[in-house]
Amino acid sequence: MTKRDIEKRFKPPPGVTVKQDADGFEIIATARSASPRVLAGFSAVWLVFGLVALLSEDRVLGTFATFVCLLGGIPLAAYLVGSLFGKAIVGARGPEGWVTHGGGFLGHMEYFSWKEIDRVEAGFQETYEIDAEAPRKVPVIILQGTGGQVMFGAELSPERRDFILRVLQHFRQPT
Repeated sequence: MTKRDIEKRFKPPPGVTVKQDADGFEIIATARSASPRVLAGFSAVWLVFGLVALLSEDRVLGTFATFVCLLGGIPLAAYLVGSLFGKAIVGARGPEGWVTHGGGFLGHMEYFSWKEIDRVEAGFQETYEIDAEAPRKVPVIILQGTGGQVMFGAELSPERRDFILRVLQHFRQPT
């Protein structure tokens, strides 16, 4: 099946790109969301507070502000990078497959063998949040096989996740 056949049969939503050649395929889905806009505003206020404290005459306040800005700023920056530049990539080259999720240098890549994949299905992954009584279940794509399982796609919109799921179910074991 060619790239054109995939696009015609499965109709990729906006934000999804399909690449295919003689050796395999790659599906790239962006994970951008509206949350970075809110977080960018919060980060700007955080930065202004830190700069005012650093420039103040009070040494204790300046040292404290430096510590707080670094402690809070690094996770905020990591989340912004993942939200603004994040994407999920799944692909195959012959019998080998890979999944990449995250953004930029914060991305995570997992390799697997398509020959070992028995099922491609939708499922849920439990995530634990601070002060939560029970874990939250987020929808993911699960590649289940003899070598274990690979879960990804929690950061994707339902339309993008569903498209990837349908294509992977079709190409479960590429030749």
